[in-house]
Amino acid sequence: MAPLRHIFIPLFTISAFLLQASAQTCLVTIPPNALSPEGFATPFVVDGCTQTDQATATFIEGMVLAKNGSIYNYNPLLIQKGTKAEINPSMPNVGPGATYALWFGTNGASTTLVDMNGSLKAAKCVNGFQGSIFGQFACCNCDVFFQAANAANVVVPPLGTDMFGQPCPTTSSFAVVDQDQSDNVITTYLVTAKKTLAQDTPANRAKLGFDPNNKKNKVTLLLNGSDAQLVGGFMDKALGCTPMMVPDLASNTQDGGNAMRATLATLQLQAKLQASPVALVPAGDPMVTINGTANLNKLNAYRVSVNQPPAMNIADASTKVYCQNMKDSAPGYLLQRMAVFTNAPSPAPAVALNLHLFLAQRFQTSWGADGLGCMALFNNATSPITATFDGNGVAIAAQININPTTGMSASSSKASASPNAAGATPSSKASASPNAAGATPSSKASASPNAAGASPSKPAAGSSSTPNAAGANTTPCPMATPASSSTPAVNPANPANPSSSTPAANPASPSTPAGWPAKPSSSTPAANPASPSTPAANPAKPSSASSSSSKLANAIVSPTPSCTHM
Repeated sequence: MAPLRHIFIPLFTISAFLLQASAQTCLVTIPPNALSPEGFATPFVVDGCTQTDQATATFIEGMVLAKNGSIYNYNPLLIQKGTKAEINPSMPNVGPGATYALWFGTNGASTTLVDMNGSLKAAKCVNGFQGSIFGQFACCNCDVFFQAANAANVVVPPLGTDMFGQPCPTTSSFAVVDQDQSDNVITTYLVTAKKTLAQDTPANRAKLGFDPNNKKNKVTLLLNGSDAQLVGGFMDKALGCTPMMVPDLASNTQDGGNAMRATLATLQLQAKLQASPVALVPAGDPMVTINGTANLNKLNAYRVSVNQPPAMNIADASTKVYCQNMKDSAPGYLLQRMAVFTNAPSPAPAVALNLHLFLAQRFQTSWGADGLGCMALFNNATSPITATFDGNGVAIAAQININPTTGMSASSSKASASPNAAGATPSSKASASPNAAGATPSSKASASPNAAGASPSKPAAGSSSTPNAAGANTTPCPMATPASSSTPAVNPANPANPSSSTPAANPASPSTPAGWPAKPSSSTPAANPASPSTPAANPAKPSSASSSSSKLANAIVSPTPSCTHM
């Protein structure tokens, strides 16, 4: 059998315009036969936003659960209304009795699913509740898919342990989550110079001449920033972890290969293994409120769409408890891994210099009034994690306060900042502390080796420590040998024979690019122009550009494998 293949994506800095979410509403028409092999292989159509523009593109993730319990990925192509596909998709074939499901994400302001002769009801599509859409997220038959997958006892690989000997992160970890948990997808598309689109597969890349390592490509890559990509594409990679992946039918149907992909759905299946406390979408998440008010029906409609149990009542989904768990989990988690994440690439270089700073500014945004409003719930308590930004809105330093009452803290910046009083701006002239490899980096920006031992192209954030409340030193633990973690997967060459397994390889690469548009609010209901019964696009106002970088509450970019990531 041929070796496993993965779709590699380059780390190209996405232009600053991506930091401002487009006000365009993306209207995706759902065809009558959407949940079928023919439906998956027929290009879907989007209107209202520019599909070939990275800032407004919309994406579809498709999943198939075969009758024998095997799971597959197939990402349908989405093209602009009035255009044709550059390369017609091949039809997936997993036999009769399969369960199909679709998830949608966008870089625009919002996604609205448009009915075609009863297609929304037939495909069991969920866009929100009573005219109030979720925002950038929507799905079809997703709750049925997860119910079937859970009932079929689909083999979900163990999380494994990271290089610190702790469980690998999931999208339900309070050390990872943000204000809008588990939204958007990991799908990517190819765009030609003629502004036509094709599925992102090895065969299509070869046919169109796309080279992921060539910045001068005439063919470009569209990608959707997502929480699943943050965990599977960046954090896992940095920590020596491997996410769950499944065969990619769009690629394998074309050339008989055995490409593998991680997806939102596989990450959500794996999130069921998260140990307590488990992060579940809270009632105060802007995606699930209506006019700023908690709504149990909308909350649960979203939860079941991402494989989470419904809440019994609003109190059962307390935003204050959610914020408290974030506060209790994230600061210590990031502090321990500061050196490792500092030497890992940023999901969005135009937002933060490295992964550590990206996570820091993301937490700060979620804590504030533009996120979950945790600050107000705790008597205007300052975020325990604060980021400092340069004139371009890029996070260049961060301070973590483990115990705000005693002022115990640790700081990081591009010039190896030392800790100072809580809330003060980290100094950029502090002495350096040991890096991830245990060596002491020079105070010069270019001297710090990255995770691979190479010098980063941008100044890496250094780290320093102070004693914590117990008097222990908070310097990050030295890097240990990553625990090996093989991911079982069904035989991609033979869907009918799940007994033949292959270890899953890494879905994402450290060279994965970034593409996080600012996340707009989505709590205002609007009427669907296509159908009164369909939740309509909400021309929600994008986050203001003033804290452009800090307002990216979303996380990560496109899928691509190279080691252990995504």
